[in-house]
Amino acid sequence: MAMTDFHQEFSCERLIGDKIFDSDALLEAIAKRGVDVVIFPKKNRALERTFDRDLYREGHRVEDVFVTIKAFRAIMT
Repeated sequence: MAMTDFHQEFSCERLIGDKIFDSDALLEAIAKRGVDVVIFPKKNRALERTFDRDLYREGHRVEDVFVTIKAFRAIMT
């Protein structure tokens, strides 16, 4: 599945992602679907763009919980 086809398979209100997903083509394709994009921008962007920093941090906290769970699973097995 191509990365630009990914958004056609799922529906959501917001997409929270890391810098690796900061491409104009992907952002444009997702925005056409009416999805709010919360992706940390790369430093080398020609045109700066804004993002919801608080929502990005909240998504990062959720990711940290899963990392912690995986670490405990590794200890338990």
